[in-house]
Amino acid sequence: MIYNRKIDLLEGRRAKVYSSYGSVYVGFGNIPCQGNGKNDEDVDGILFTTDDGKDIIFIEDEIEKIEFLD
Repeated sequence: MIYNRKIDLLEGRRAKVYSSYGSVYVGFGNIPCQGNGKNDEDVDGILFTTDDGKDIIFIEDEIEKIEFLD
């Protein structure tokens, strides 16, 4: 199976993530999870832990660009 979604590519990798709302985060893509999409529906997401210890759940639409660091 070929994965080309950004959330799938991010799993298990260290990266710099540029969000669609203008923020940039550096850290590690952890495990797949559920996030909130439009109208609060559950959608696929990824738990991302930043270098300063914050956990963020990204859904596909929230990731503008990824730079892999590993």
